[in-house]
Amino acid sequence: MKFFILSILLSSSLSAENANNNPVIGSRQAVKGGTFVWGALTYPKSLNYPISGDAASAIIYELIVENLCEVNGESGEYVPLLAEKWQISADQKVFTFYLNKKARFSDGTTVTTKDVQAFWDIVQNKSNLVGSIRASLDKFSKLEIIDSHTFRFHAKEVRFSNFDSICNSFSVTNHKFY
Repeated sequence: MKFFILSILLSSSLSAENANNNPVIGSRQAVKGGTFVWGALTYPKSLNYPISGDAASAIIYELIVENLCEVNGESGEYVPLLAEKWQISADQKVFTFYLNKKARFSDGTTVTTKDVQAFWDIVQNKSNLVGSIRASLDKFSKLEIIDSHTFRFHAKEVRFSNFDSICNSFSVTNHKFY
């Protein structure tokens, strides 16, 4: 088997600490920037996992995209990432998200609901190899775009895992690449 070392420079134009004043998990003395070295059994087919669907691409993809929110490892609470806030309807079937208007991609363009819609469309397209993402989001009947920074997921039924599925499975990437 071939092994290879992939080095990528990690940087983030929007961090949880800077965008939403959330606590940072980890050492404040850690040096920012640098090189990440990762070994894999195969070469990634692409840096775009939703299109390629291979495991090596998935690992890299998770390092270069951002989710709407995540669970804080210390408190267990959900904290904003790309979404600055959210609301859950009284019937627990509608999840409204508000994108952080300061969120930018590495090329400087603003993150908008066009990007959210593009990722939703990729997941819904059965020819794309995103089975695990599709399985997590299959519990939602539709995505509703409200405006350039507001959107809603409509759940088919109430499940305790609905919100977590959105936070952990929905990565927003620049719509220009799809």
